[in-house]
Amino acid sequence: MVIEWLKFQVEKSYKDIFLGLDRKIWTSRLSRCRGFVDKEIWFDPDDDTVIIIVIRWQTRDLWKRICVADLESINSQFQEAMGDIPYKMLESREFFL
Repeated sequence: MVIEWLKFQVEKSYKDIFLGLDRKIWTSRLSRCRGFVDKEIWFDPDDDTVIIIVIRWQTRDLWKRICVADLESINSQFQEAMGDIPYKMLESREFFL
């Protein structure tokens, strides 16, 4: 199993919008990909602007087989839906179990 770990910064007033669009756009598409196991959202108790997204994949190979063009399309759709709402990816990591 491999963990995709993403850390975002989103202003507190926009967190619900960010999470709703993430679920509607990213989660709905990724959950149909071969190798997807599940996804969790974590919150930093010391910084209410930080959102951690944890995605579990069966294997790194299955995760990395997702077509780059598909990922770019999903990302474009997400960015368009977010519009002028500010958010920033602070960190992207992977871990193995």
